[in-house]
Amino acid sequence: MKKMLISFPIFLTLLGGWYWLEKNEPYDEVFMIPRDYKGCVNVVYEIHGVPPLEVKDHSIQYKMDHDGILLTSSPPDFGWEGKESSGLHDIDSFYIDEEGMKINEIPKTRSGPSSWENIVKTGKSFPND
Repeated sequence: MKKMLISFPIFLTLLGGWYWLEKNEPYDEVFMIPRDYKGCVNVVYEIHGVPPLEVKDHSIQYKMDHDGILLTSSPPDFGWEGKESSGLHDIDSFYIDEEGMKINEIPKTRSGPSSWENIVKTGKSFPND
């Protein structure tokens, strides 16, 4: 009986922690870029009269146009954990065809902060340029 009195609060604490993590998990991000596009992509937020960002499979979907631009009515902190932080999340990028279907994944070395660091250090956007 004494073991049960000790283990029950521990069980409730673990269950409560798991529930909180599930409810507060930040959204992942998926960038979909037209297959022939090369260059930086831009998201322009809070544009009146355009659709908000879409969430699918707990990921914010960023579907870029043929110029690498996405206009959205969503706020810049959409899907963030808090006003100052987006929290820990995955960012994936894919090339898409004309119908919006994913063709292939863009390696993480060619997108995001690691590629920006490479551009700053070498002046080239990709290691083989």
